Amino acid sequence: MISRLKRSVGRVNWKYFLSEVLLIVIGINVGLWFNNLSENRKHAAEEKLLLRDLKSSLESDRQDVLHNLTLHEGATVAAKRLLQFEGTRRPDSVSMDLVNIWRNSILVEDESAFEALKSFGLQRIRDDSLKREIIRLYTVHYQLVSAISDRHGRIVEQFDEVMNDIFVYEGQQYRMRKPGPESIAQHSYRIKHLENSHYYLAHTYRDQVLTAIDGLLDRLAAMDLPE
Repeated sequence: MISRLKRSVGRVNWKYFLSEVLLIVIGINVGLWFNNLSENRKHAAEEKLLLRDLKSSLESDRQDVLHNLTLHEGATVAAKRLLQFEGTRRPDSVSMDLVNIWRNSILVEDESAFEALKSFGLQRIRDDSLKREIIRLYTVHYQLVSAISDRHGRIVEQFDEVMNDIFVYEGQQYRMRKPGPESIAQHSYRIKHLENSHYYLAHTYRDQVLTAIDGLLDRLAAMDLPE
């Protein structure tokens, strides 16, 4: 009788112990689940704030890109006019075209939001294709236009010699030494070289940088980002 009672008590205690362990395990798992849920929500909120800031930076960059694009497209047209100059235009309009092609522009992109995203952890951006587009813009497109702008700047500096040969500074203003087409024709190769550089920069701004920015802005506009 006593032996049976001991076995009965043993079985009851073992079942109680297992139930307690099970409740503890369930409690831990539920706690971890809620903790992960809270962390995921926190990360999602942080991600949205950072993407909102990125959107603002891209909108600012877009304005700078459009300004530079307009400048290089205008310079390309001006160079074409100069190369077709036959002496029937007013000297001041020719001078304006020369000044327009004798320009450089530098894209000053706002990378603060991108740097903040890198600190947050780019790998934590949940949309992989969005992450790839962001990285490509900042590490490929922006770097490419920067390199081409540097090269263009050197070409513009070399054009100083041409400008000094065409213009003379008198009476607090510049005037062409020889208003006729000869002064332009003798520098046609250098003007064509500068035209090609402007054209290539305009092409890069329009077909790569601007296209990439607009694609990202469209995607970010479709997201539920905070104001």
